[in-house]
Amino acid sequence: MLKSRVLKLATAAVATTSALGLSGLGTTTAFAATTAHPATTAAAVKPATVSGCTYGTSSGNIRTCFGIIGSYTYVNSMWMTATMGSVGRELHFEITGPSFTVNSESIYVAPHTSYGFADPVNRDVKPGAYHGITWRLLNGQWSIAGEVTWNVIA
Repeated sequence: MLKSRVLKLATAAVATTSALGLSGLGTTTAFAATTAHPATTAAAVKPATVSGCTYGTSSGNIRTCFGIIGSYTYVNSMWMTATMGSVGRELHFEITGPSFTVNSESIYVAPHTSYGFADPVNRDVKPGAYHGITWRLLNGQWSIAGEVTWNVIA
């Protein structure tokens, strides 16, 4: 059974990976991420440390970031953050791929604050597309606010 850890970040700025205790992240040099729907082909990477962010469909209000720490198919952890703009929302995180799906509880994230979610994988994973998805509750319906995808290859 996977054990997940939820981290709440009370910051007014964009959450940094060091705030999550994941130093060395923040650059995507030599790697590429897609922010499209899961049916779209993701960039192929052999992650040592990769991360990327998108505003997705939130019109600039929710910044979703997703990263992987590991090497080839061995993954130490996968993490996500969402940083809110001027409007708070009820959010839910999902990390999903060929090896597993893990979800956070839904939580209201206030304006100008951040929320983080991490899964300490610490094992080999199946190659394929892994998605970090932020869901938002809007008008009584859950919809994808942002998605970042990394394709783990052997």
